[in-house]
Parts: sequence; C-alpha cells; structure tokens
Amino acid sequence: MRPDPETISLGGKSWLIRPLTLRQVRAIIPLTNDLMSGKSDPITGIVSIVSEALRRGYAEDADPEKLLDPETSRQELESAMAVIMALSGLP
Repeated sequence: MRPDPETISLGGKSWLIRPLTLRQVRAIIPLTNDLMSGKSDPITGIVSIVSEALRRGYAEDADPEKLLDPETSRQELESAMAVIMALSGLP
C-alpha cells in the first residue's frame, strides 16, 4: 500500500508531495548515495532531492536555487528530506 501524500514546507511555502514514482526514486538514489557518502555537501544534496520530489507536481518551484531562499532553514530541509525518503520507500 502506498503512503498518503504529505506536506513539506520551506521558507514559508508549502507543497503537498505525493508518493514518489519509480522514475523519481531512480533519480534520487544516486543523489542519496552522494549525500550519504559525503560526495555532496548536505545542503546541496538535500536541495537536489527536494527538487526532484517537487518536479512532478510543482515544476515551477523545483529550481534548486529557488529552494535556497534565505528564509529556508536547515531544519526545514532536513524535515523535508525525511518526508521525501518516507514517500520514496527507500530506507
């Protein structure tokens, strides 16, 4: 059974994220591997993953540079990452 959509919020803006498609999961696997192995810095890695999760329903908001708004906190990024990982079905 697929999980229910969940809301993520960054810098005062919120999006309802549906469970990721297989294409999205395939796209975030190398991003997650790079993040976990230290090949990408944490902020860049998380923003890339959030961007991919937004791409399907909110393409206009998926630009990683837009997600680095000065009002976005690291805590918000980490919370969004946790939601996206749960919706991806990845550990």
